[in-house]
Amino acid sequence: TAITYNTNAYSSAGLGLEKLSLVGNVGIGQPAPSTAPNATAATVSVGVYGGGGNGATGMQIDRVNITGFGVGYIAGQNQFLLNITNSSILKNGVALQNLATTGAVGENMRVTNSVLADAQSNGSSISDYCVYLQQSGNIQWTFTGNSFDDCQIYSTQYGGTANIIRL
Repeated sequence: TAITYNTNAYSSAGLGLEKLSLVGNVGIGQPAPSTAPNATAATVSVGVYGGGGNGATGMQIDRVNITGFGVGYIAGQNQFLLNITNSSILKNGVALQNLATTGAVGENMRVTNSVLADAQSNGSSISDYCVYLQQSGNIQWTFTGNSFDDCQIYSTQYGGTANIIRL
């Protein structure tokens, strides 16, 4: 994992990443298993992992390029209020993945004016699992003004009461 963002839970300070380029060396992979980051890192390279025991509330990602990883961005345990803006997550095995895990995961997540493209997953086509939302609990993802080039949104249901994906 290139960067793990696991800061104090329930802090909406808006900390995060800005004007950064992360380049991995693989870019071909499959969705990460729904496990802790340590187990995930053993099976797939990850550009940015948000969340964990402390969480990643209010994380801001602005003008960031993530490319060449098995999974570009993973939203893990206690990750909510994420804002990804003006960024590109491309040529990864999976661009963006929301894990099915315990804790507050995936509430009020936003991707705006960004590029999600050219997934190279091991699915049935190159664009399978580009955006992989494993729904657990109460997730809300909103995608506004983005480019999805060779990028399909794949969603699975593992429970929860109000799972919402807005395009």
